[in-house]
Amino acid sequence: RRERTQAGLQAHSHLTSSMANTLRGGKNIYSNNSLQSNWFEERLEPHHQTSAADKGIQMPPGTVKTWSKMSEEVGAHFKDAAGVVATQTSSWMQYQKSDTDMYRTTQGDAHCHPDQQVSVHEAPHKPEEMVQAYREKWTNGDGHRFEKPKTGCQP
Repeated sequence: RRERTQAGLQAHSHLTSSMANTLRGGKNIYSNNSLQSNWFEERLEPHHQTSAADKGIQMPPGTVKTWSKMSEEVGAHFKDAAGVVATQTSSWMQYQKSDTDMYRTTQGDAHCHPDQQVSVHEAPHKPEEMVQAYREKWTNGDGHRFEKPKTGCQP
């Protein structure tokens, strides 16, 4: 009976310890390489710089052919066009050519020097040669319709 009790206690302690890790989020994920405080500045410390350089030249593990990283597959369909520049200039920071008209504003146009002002609204004007044929056809013959009527009583 004592042996059964000990075996049961061992099984129970093993079960509770493995469940405790599972309930707490698994194994401890923090190590001496974990960045704890100001990550941006802590990465610049010399011991982190050397370990990052060492990890960069590290040989891949033996199981590398049996798995892949999905983060490397993101954007794979754009790798063919990686060398193509889609901007009008050679710089990726400046995507279009700039000139002085680019920085003109309506406020600057409205409040410029009077010698440089251009009227926003111009009266419509057509040369007489263009409208002469129109006037001859459509304005002759019925001028009496547009006469001002005489005032007062007419017999």
